[in-house]
Amino acid sequence: MIRTERLEPISLGFDRAVPFGLIVNELVSNAYQHGIADHQTPILSIELYREGDAIVFRIEDNGVGMNHDAAEGTGLLLVRALCSQLHGELLIQSPTMGDAGTRVTIRIPAVA
Repeated sequence: MIRTERLEPISLGFDRAVPFGLIVNELVSNAYQHGIADHQTPILSIELYREGDAIVFRIEDNGVGMNHDAAEGTGLLLVRALCSQLHGELLIQSPTMGDAGTRVTIRIPAVA
């Protein structure tokens, strides 16, 4: 497996760190379970950084991508709900076919 990381120190209050941690845990678990589990040469990229007035978490894999016609699972519904709770934005980029993978970007305000 090829793994790249860009992790900057980020400070969050407890009330925001818990839901943010749950989001990160769910997305990393999904990448391992669905994105790269059966890939011959898995690649996983994880980024956490501050950009202006926002905290950005991005995870990207080179798996088969997401089926946009499939119903969302409980995990992604949880991610959407927690993002909303944090007044954040969720962006999922994934082609419908091929080995181009999936990129998920979460952007939340740096201060509540």
